[in-house]
Amino acid sequence: MRAGVCVYGGESCEKGIKSGKIKLIILDAEISQNTRKHFTEMCTYRNVEMIELQDKERLGRSIGKEHIKIVGVTDNGFCANILVRFKEGSEVYPSN
Repeated sequence: MRAGVCVYGGESCEKGIKSGKIKLIILDAEISQNTRKHFTEMCTYRNVEMIELQDKERLGRSIGKEHIKIVGVTDNGFCANILVRFKEGSEVYPSN
């Protein structure tokens, strides 16, 4: 968040995906099934990477906004760095 390359919340992330600015969506484990399905379909259609945390509420705590369940990353380099860390055995798994 401090780098200014993230947006959070469903509405902001949806707008970012549709405008082509978001490169990666990160979902909290507690996100509703309907929201998960909606973003999975949208990310698949628009070729946006998506990952889901396994630890409840970790996403919100990590960005300093406890009730946030979805974050979008807009920077290609930051997105690539996050994906590499996840593939190296982080506590998340790819959803897409």
